Amino acid sequence: MTRRATGRGALLALVLTLGLGGLGALAGCGTDEAPDDDSTVDDLVQRMDATIGGPLHDAADAGGIAFTSGTRRMTICGEDYAPVGVSVGNIMKFQAPADLPDEEALRAIGDVLTGDGWQVEQPTGERLDATKDDLTLSVQAGVAYVVNLDGECAETSEEVAKSHDERPSEKIVWDR
Repeated sequence: MTRRATGRGALLALVLTLGLGGLGALAGCGTDEAPDDDSTVDDLVQRMDATIGGPLHDAADAGGIAFTSGTRRMTICGEDYAPVGVSVGNIMKFQAPADLPDEEALRAIGDVLTGDGWQVEQPTGERLDATKDDLTLSVQAGVAYVVNLDGECAETSEEVAKSHDERPSEKIVWDR
């Protein structure tokens, strides 16, 4: 009977060793370490700046809306206690068109964005939504037009995420 208990004990030890080792391998599997620099955030900001400086300018011209102000804010994605990256949000305000009804202005804006490769949902009432890759753009019509340009979370290290979260919001420069 002693021999049998030892055999079971050895088998249990072997299963636990292999099982825990396998769990350790699975925990590391597919979880590439996030970059410990600003590269992913910089890439996202560059793509947003290219959108603002190109198709958004063209869309604003087509819709007859004039830029008045804008800000960019960076915040932590994930939880405060476990940040996984940086979220970048841009909010811009435009003067409403003087000579176009909102529906026509939104349609003209949507046409320009579609021509630039954006997937545009048919404007409904006073709102237009569009996506391209990991960017989302929404236009809310009204007395003033409000445009939001957001990106998915740019994965980075906790230190980089916290450093971006602590930065003040910055003004958006409206030039080409």
